[in-house]
Amino acid sequence: MRFTPLSDHIGAQVHDLDLGAPISEDVATELNTALATHKLLLFRQGPVSDDDHVRLLESMGRIMREDDAGSLFTHVGTSPEDYVKGTDRLRFHSDWQCAESGALQAISLYAKEMERDDPTIFADMTFAAQALPAELRERVAGFDLVQCTDFSGATPKDGNFRLSAQGPGVPDSQFPRSIHPLLGRHRITGEELLNLSEQQTSHIVGMTEDESDAVFAEIVAHQYGPENRYVHHWQVGDLVIWDNIALQHARDAASGASGRRLRRVVLNELDFADLFAGVSKNITMR
Repeated sequence: MRFTPLSDHIGAQVHDLDLGAPISEDVATELNTALATHKLLLFRQGPVSDDDHVRLLESMGRIMREDDAGSLFTHVGTSPEDYVKGTDRLRFHSDWQCAESGALQAISLYAKEMERDDPTIFADMTFAAQALPAELRERVAGFDLVQCTDFSGATPKDGNFRLSAQGPGVPDSQFPRSIHPLLGRHRITGEELLNLSEQQTSHIVGMTEDESDAVFAEIVAHQYGPENRYVHHWQVGDLVIWDNIALQHARDAASGASGRRLRRVVLNELDFADLFAGVSKNITMR
């Protein structure tokens, strides 16, 4: 097994590994080490079955159950029954970084259908943390962020989730939220990282949205620039695994309402049903 870089510091392609064969403990250890180093792994070797995809992820950790049926995989696409539906732009985020336990550990997608090139864009928040100027780092080091999501549908298209969008009478379960440090630590590797995201960060604790946005504007300049991006152009048969704690991902508006379908298998300590079991009712706007 060997690895070739996909960009300056994000991603590596995996060669000479037969995904149709059992994954040994030594190989799984090497893959996890490579994932911690490169943050993203690409397997581009032809068709990968449901069973082979699941077996690979099982060798690397605990597979998360994301739906009510407890399935080991779901689908990402543009049809109503898929995990992610619609064609709108998706802002940079890490999946479920609004959970008290933090962002999901790792995500994998396998391209079953891809009629057009609708690439996924990745940015490394450990690299971004290192890129912060000393004065800005010192100023924001003690800040905490309110992270949230919106299950109610109140957030405008192409917007970020804000607690201020939670209208009167809307239960907290529709706006799960948690507090995380702006500059935190990767819970597995211990690396410093930025927890700020375009999509799921509502505001800084103790600040208004406008005050928070002024700080965010200074930081964003060091998060998503071309020097900190890997753009993945999908091909049918691609299997991509990425570190969802370190990397944020985004997607421009999809070019059409069909022709994109990916199988999704996730590694995480908790299942989806347990992520938001303890939604805090005392995290509010200033």
